[in-house]
Amino acid sequence: MDALSIGSNAAVSAIRSFDQAAARTVRDSAPSSTPSPNGIGGNGDLISDFVQQIQAQAAFQASVSVIKTADQMTGRLLDVKA
Repeated sequence: MDALSIGSNAAVSAIRSFDQAAARTVRDSAPSSTPSPNGIGGNGDLISDFVQQIQAQAAFQASVSVIKTADQMTGRLLDVKA
């Protein structure tokens, strides 16, 4: 597997993770008739959802960095061959 494939697969995974955490944030922040154990919002733990979103964002940024580096390496390789 090449670096571009690894970077793009990781970016897609990070996007999915972010989307799942964001969906939980929306669902968990909805008003609920039962109080949450942590006292925040609805039925879930918003703090862990926010942490997962931040982690997914960092993973996405790292994946983009891998893709950019692979692109630069490919460009340099083509320049050497030219």
